[in-house]
Amino acid sequence: MRKTINYIVELAILKVLGTHRNVVSFLGCCTDTDPFYLLLEYVSGGSLQSNLRTSRTQQTYGNLHGGSKSLSSRDLTKFAWDVAKGMNFLSSKMIIHRDLATRNVLVAADKTCKVSDFGFSREGDEYERTTETRLPIRWMAPESLFHRKYTTKTDVWAFGVLLWEIATLGATPYPGMSKREVMDGVQQGRRMEKPKQCDDKL
Repeated sequence: MRKTINYIVELAILKVLGTHRNVVSFLGCCTDTDPFYLLLEYVSGGSLQSNLRTSRTQQTYGNLHGGSKSLSSRDLTKFAWDVAKGMNFLSSKMIIHRDLATRNVLVAADKTCKVSDFGFSREGDEYERTTETRLPIRWMAPESLFHRKYTTKTDVWAFGVLLWEIATLGATPYPGMSKREVMDGVQQGRRMEKPKQCDDKL
């Protein structure tokens, strides 16, 4: 039953979304009988996370990865720019994504990034979570973690974490920390450090 409700919520978001180059397009649906089906644009390149991770060279330090054997710094910057444009479009439609991460961004054959996976998304300028579900803690802003509040600003926080993922070629945010340690650290004002391979300007 809960899975059906999630599909219905996601379908409602997709129906009002419209089209944008940096957001996966909704093509149709089948809701006559369970299971429901959503038909979405086919994006052949897989997730941004998998693209980043498979591009890594063997040079590593700690949990972070150095150079890429197939992606240039221009590619990485374009990934960030594409996601920013997609998220700006969602914000203009009053949609809060609530689960922005490289695992939920797809990459087309021409390396265009498209924001996807609207299962947690909600319409409106603010949303308060009332149910207990598994949460993407490492991508969540303090007000979401501790007060269950979501706005476009919480999506901006997640975008900051996504930028860190891009710069580290898909490393797990808050490396070496448990989810509980992440929550405690964020509550105490801890923020992830700049990845070593990024210059200060970036």
